[in-house]
Amino acid sequence: MSSVNLASSLAKRKKAEVSDLTEKRALQQLALKRKEQELAELRTLLKEEEQAFQKQNRDAGARDQRVDLSTMRGTPTIPQVGREMASAIKRRQDRLKKTLNEKLNKDKVALDHAVAHNRKLRAEIEQGRYVRMHHLAALKKGHTDCNERTNDISGMIVSAQRVS
Repeated sequence: MSSVNLASSLAKRKKAEVSDLTEKRALQQLALKRKEQELAELRTLLKEEEQAFQKQNRDAGARDQRVDLSTMRGTPTIPQVGREMASAIKRRQDRLKKTLNEKLNKDKVALDHAVAHNRKLRAEIEQGRYVRMHHLAALKKGHTDCNERTNDISGMIVSAQRVS
């Protein structure tokens, strides 16, 4: 009977332990869900703040926000406007010239690579022709040698048949 009491008390302890662990698990799951919700909220908040920051940067850098200090002193003189236009045009032409030179150099490098590749392919083709010509010459010589040997053997057979 004591073993039955012992077993039942052990079972009660195990049930209590299981229910305690189940309760702790449920609490942990609730805490995890709260943390996940908090993380999702923080992510959306971060995204909104990043978008607002990008909008502020765009607005701050817009052309209509820029201030030309030379116009604050009054209307510029005609020669000053001409000089500024000339310098702006010159800067634009220099930028264009620089980009064209870069493109030209890039294209020259690409052309040099293509020429080198073509040279390599031509060398391979010439090597193949050289090998093919020597192979054909060797075949012709082999054919000639084979015909000569065949004729010699046929002649020996015929002469051997006459002798016998």
